Amino acid sequence: MEMRETVPLFLSSFVVLLYFEFMTQKEFEDRIGRQVQFEEYVNANSIYMACNFEKDEFCEKFKKSDKDLLLDITENYYSKKNALDALKIKLDALTKRTLAIAYDGKNTTLRNEVREALGQRAFVIFCLKNGYELDQQDREYVLFNLKS
Repeated sequence: MEMRETVPLFLSSFVVLLYFEFMTQKEFEDRIGRQVQFEEYVNANSIYMACNFEKDEFCEKFKKSDKDLLLDITENYYSKKNALDALKIKLDALTKRTLAIAYDGKNTTLRNEVREALGQRAFVIFCLKNGYELDQQDREYVLFNLKS
């Protein structure tokens, strides 16, 4: 039996993913038949990465489509995504401050309100990541989910 070096599945999947999805600016320009600004390439590539077309098929559709509309959609998406990311950071900071107040004052009502607002899973993860002690309800939740 011949011994061959094997590539772990996750690594080979990653290489295949890169092979089939990544498109350079030069490849894009060659396929659409014109040069583009870097920003247009980045936006078009974002659309390409989000769909299930091969490079040639995507570029053909891109040439025939309303490129400005597609680029506006992509720009709008990233604008909203950045705003959402900023809100998540603010929520995280507010949650930390609220839980600190709840723990310092042993305010179980406030702690339970934070749990309800975040949801049990997110609350337990947040507490574990930030070093907050789990109460009985949290421990039961963890044990229940570890059994599954």
